[in-house]
Amino acid sequence: MNDQQLISGLAALPDEDLHVDLDAVVATVKSRRRRRHAVTTAALTTTVLTAGLIVVIGHPGGAPLPPPPPAVPGNWTVRSSDTQWVSLSSVAVVSASDVWTTGVTGEPDPGGVGLRERGRVEHWDGQRWTRFDLPDGHHPFDLAAIASGDVWVVGRVATSGPTARPFAMHWDGLGWRDVPVPPQGSNSYLDSVAVVSANDIWAVGPTPSLDAGPLLVRWDGQRWTTVTLPDAPAGPVSLDFVSARGADDVWAVGRSDSHPLIAHFVGSGWSWIPATVDGRVLPKLRGVVALGPDDVWGVSDTGFFRWDGRVWREAPLPAELDGRYATFAPDGAGGLFVAGYRLMCQNVPCPNGGPDARAYFRVAHWNGTAWRLVSPPVDGPGMFQDLDTARDGSGVWAVGLRMDASNFDRWIVASRPLLR
Repeated sequence: MNDQQLISGLAALPDEDLHVDLDAVVATVKSRRRRRHAVTTAALTTTVLTAGLIVVIGHPGGAPLPPPPPAVPGNWTVRSSDTQWVSLSSVAVVSASDVWTTGVTGEPDPGGVGLRERGRVEHWDGQRWTRFDLPDGHHPFDLAAIASGDVWVVGRVATSGPTARPFAMHWDGLGWRDVPVPPQGSNSYLDSVAVVSANDIWAVGPTPSLDAGPLLVRWDGQRWTTVTLPDAPAGPVSLDFVSARGADDVWAVGRSDSHPLIAHFVGSGWSWIPATVDGRVLPKLRGVVALGPDDVWGVSDTGFFRWDGRVWREAPLPAELDGRYATFAPDGAGGLFVAGYRLMCQNVPCPNGGPDARAYFRVAHWNGTAWRLVSPPVDGPGMFQDLDTARDGSGVWAVGLRMDASNFDRWIVASRPLLR
């Protein structure tokens, strides 16, 4: 989700219900992938949102939900970083001792006025965090880790005025280097990256001017090259998110004007998937993940949908879980972790908001046939912003925001074993 989309989404909600300062929130919420829904600490004040991690159970069908079963024990390990993050947008995990996060920090401005934002990557080696500052002007949105010496971070570099160009930086185990990415028009950037292998990586990004065409690039082990999509059914295209299950199963979602678009790569080329459900147009998807060839999940600002190989169907989450800004990650065994939230007013559900509305996050796991609750990683307020499953299958990791009793905000990283 880009900044303008967030403004539009939040502006559609009554201000008197949410008491949200749009200017404080807008610069920080990410859609991805799969994940990337970062929220600034400034946006989470006691008069806006106080988040607590609670759990929920859902059901992908339309039948009434059974009473929720007992929650699976959390077994979370929480690690706090001393970095004063403005936003922490993404996490990528190789193993329990090889974890990468990226986001934007706030540093004192050399001119002595306010804070200056700076892109940063941090690495957890099992014992401590090591930080890497990105070059000035580099704003990271997503990262992917293939191995200890093979990590990518993508985003935007501010140029002149309101324009930007895409960037992709690569970690080879010794240092970071900027790898040229062909731009699309004079104002484009990379918002999402998905890995098939070290020599097969896809990245996409929006182009504010749709006439410039979509930014879709592929890494072949030597260079990034632009990939051309077939003509879209609704005109010029902008892409926001990409997800890869394999070399012949890659998905991308975006828009054409106000119409949602879904593209699928099967190894020989890209094709457009109908963006309809029950005869009506799907809401614009901001994330997609394939658990199998006939089991694809998409998330929009209104909820979840599933593709069975032929058609999209609604995958309603329970009333306790608002899927509009949920983040998700496959568990590596045909299942899915989902983290969302529920609005509560003085401990009573208030889905339409209210003067005392607070966001309480829910966490659930889909094991392929049913949902199970997952206990939260911390007792106090806090919320997940991104999830990733370790490439070695050792656990699921989350980045999020924790608020203590004095309303001091701190970004944290939490992990727990996978559920089977």
